[in-house]
Amino acid sequence: MLNEANAGVFIPTGNPDSIVQAIHYFRDMNPDERNLYGSRGKKWVEENHSYENIALRYYNKMMELF
Repeated sequence: MLNEANAGVFIPTGNPDSIVQAIHYFRDMNPDERNLYGSRGKKWVEENHSYENIALRYYNKMMELF
């Protein structure tokens, strides 16, 4: 999701230093640019995980069974 939406940074598990770096990255970012991350993430979720979209994917999978 993060890569597709360009809405965040990937942090490897078990690497607390990466979390600190990501926090500093966003802290130091221009507020308008930081807001773009949120907007892109929200848009991606609405387009890919809306109830309508999830229901349609579920329906299509069920129809593949018949």
